[in-house]
Amino acid sequence: MNKKHHILYETTNVINNKIYVGIHSTDKIDDGYIGCGISSQKAAEKEAKRRINVPFINAVNKYGYENFERKVIADFENRINLVEAEEFIVSEDFIGRCDTYNIALGGRCTLGMLPKTKKQRESASLANSKDYVVVNLESGEVYEVRNLTKWSLENFPDELIVYGKTGSKPRLRTVLWGNAETLNGKWWCCKKNDWKGKPVYKERGARWSSKSVDYKVKSPSGEIHEGNNVTEFSRKLGLDPSAVIKLMLGKIKSYKGFTRA
Repeated sequence: MNKKHHILYETTNVINNKIYVGIHSTDKIDDGYIGCGISSQKAAEKEAKRRINVPFINAVNKYGYENFERKVIADFENRINLVEAEEFIVSEDFIGRCDTYNIALGGRCTLGMLPKTKKQRESASLANSKDYVVVNLESGEVYEVRNLTKWSLENFPDELIVYGKTGSKPRLRTVLWGNAETLNGKWWCCKKNDWKGKPVYKERGARWSSKSVDYKVKSPSGEIHEGNNVTEFSRKLGLDPSAVIKLMLGKIKSYKGFTRA
């Protein structure tokens, strides 16, 4: 997607303070877009007819477009890094919160807007695959599973199921999608076609760790900050540590006016 800006944003309902986090590619940051295809009250009404029972769309129509404020969390250089950031932030815990409108995991509904590479097609197909192998790493037991959600509910609901706004979801998706090597150090799974007779851990890119990333950033006023504890620095200035780390890793160009020094 050849756009000038690829933004991760947070839209807040000023009436009840509920939030929606999403992504948007645009040539003009201040284009009025607040999420779910909505950039005006008329657009909200149109989306409500096209997409039934989407919490954020329903909320905009209930409270009014003018009662929602969007702020840019970060501006990325490309769409792929943007989707990765959304996937990191809009997690199962996030969508399970009572103060958010998000109902889908980040990074999953936007793959269709990216170039159709083999890797992206494989990632997108995970949600539709019905054959899995699940391994209990503690006992060594191996299970062949047809329906991951149903099997998790019937056998280990307390460990393997998360209950969100849209119903029950298998927590093992985080392993399937490569966001984690294991679930709680106990469970591992893969698509049946990928089973090699033992767990094979996927290669993972650089993760956001305050212990491994030194920081040197320039504030909006031009002041240089540097050190080796991103968490402490971020807490003092009211910043998101993961966003500062992504800034230092070159994942984003700027964050709240801060840039790499």
